[in-house]
Amino acid sequence: TLNEDLPDMIRRIRSLGLKVKLDTNGTNPGMLEDLLRAGLLDCVAMDVKASLDAYPELTGWRDPAPIRESLEIVRGMGEKGLLRTTILDPFHTDAMMHAIGRLIAGAAAYQMQAFVPRDDLPDPGFRTLARTTPERLAALQALMRPYAKTIMIRGG
Repeated sequence: TLNEDLPDMIRRIRSLGLKVKLDTNGTNPGMLEDLLRAGLLDCVAMDVKASLDAYPELTGWRDPAPIRESLEIVRGMGEKGLLRTTILDPFHTDAMMHAIGRLIAGAAAYQMQAFVPRDDLPDPGFRTLARTTPERLAALQALMRPYAKTIMIRGG
């Protein structure tokens, strides 16, 4: 969403008869809103990295306002919006997940996915974290059930 040519590129893709799903980190709600208003998106998936107060620690992103605004936009899309979190142990504690739950409350769909460490991750600190276990994902699925209509698990 940082590329000003994105709307034109999406129009070219749609002219081929293809549907468009946008994956976003939520830092540019203005572009997201413009694309939706123009009817260019069929689906949007947004990563919810952490509670808003923990974004700087995990991502370095310091301004929660655009993240909150994008969350509201995607949550308001109903079935065409997906919110998701990659679970990093020990960062995503139960308390952190409840804070995320309050952010996504009322969403149609929320997905948690297993973190898988890889040697090519840009931050060396993440390379040594453990893979998220299926048991942890199942426990979090139960914990998050009150916050969204559908709670999905990917990986594990």
